[in-house]
Amino acid sequence: MHSMNNWMDDGGDEPKAQRPTYVKREPGYSLYPDSALGSDSDSFVFKRLGTANWQVADVSNITYTSVISLNPVEIFYMYATRGYYQLPIKYSNGYILRPNIASNIAAKATDFGLKETKTYYQLNNGNVMHAEMLNFFKTSVNTYLGTWGGRFSLSPPSGYKGVPTPYRRNLNPFQ
Repeated sequence: MHSMNNWMDDGGDEPKAQRPTYVKREPGYSLYPDSALGSDSDSFVFKRLGTANWQVADVSNITYTSVISLNPVEIFYMYATRGYYQLPIKYSNGYILRPNIASNIAAKATDFGLKETKTYYQLNNGNVMHAEMLNFFKTSVNTYLGTWGGRFSLSPPSGYKGVPTPYRRNLNPFQ
């Protein structure tokens, strides 16, 4: 396997680690499929946001990898970001969303967002800028969280002062 990073450090606004890497693969070689991984709900530690009816999880290094095969070259794109997941604590019908349930919802929302972003990237043959992918990921996660009255953002909610939990993945997403 030969790796060639075709990007020079040109002072662009994307860090070098977030730029596409072009890799020539030997026949029969494949990456461990990222679809076999799932977000670990322990990455999403929800805490009450002040006195509001909101709980927030601050997660760092949400990482995504996508591979597109253009025989014999595969292009894969990787990025990491920090995200803030917000879900209500108590709903108008009296239902209380416990932090452990909120963690499971956020993990599923992240998996949904990553899957949708990967599909979007592949449908566009990798011709997608980093900012566009990040925005698509954010929109996809918001779509999922919206069904629970929640939201996702890349900036902290007003009044939030906390330390992020590192993003982790399970080897078995069905755990």
